[in-house]
Amino acid sequence: MDLIEYGLAILALTLVVLVYQGVAKLSQQTQALSLRLREDAARLLELRYQQTLQWQMEDAQEFVETFVESGTATVRGLHMGISRIPFGMLEANAMTRDTGKVVRETHDLISDVVYGSIRGVNKSVGILGRSVLGAKPKGADKGLDKSANKHRPLDEDGESDR
Repeated sequence: MDLIEYGLAILALTLVVLVYQGVAKLSQQTQALSLRLREDAARLLELRYQQTLQWQMEDAQEFVETFVESGTATVRGLHMGISRIPFGMLEANAMTRDTGKVVRETHDLISDVVYGSIRGVNKSVGILGRSVLGAKPKGADKGLDKSANKHRPLDEDGESDR
């Protein structure tokens, strides 16, 4: 072999070493990127679980507030309806009519204050609950299509089952 062949062989060997080093470096970078992608995917999955939990807490808060509101309205309606019976009987009798009317008006006034107070406390607790949860005020998204933002539970892969 002459000098040119040796020079070309050394050049070829140098190129092979450089390519090998480049491939090794790319392999390390690929592994590092792969690790970062897995870490980011895990963080994203955790954030999605936290968001789902947030939605569930907001739904629970809204359910409780609505339940108390409707329960109070139902009890008030039943209470007022039942109370009309004895007050009607008192007011039907000429001897107890005036007293019965005063007692009914007093009863109705006290009932309105009590049930109004329950509604007021429920609304205040609802406002406080939404504030603590960082949720939108009640009715803030009225008229909006919520189907695009349905609360979707996630499976172990972070995928929605809907």
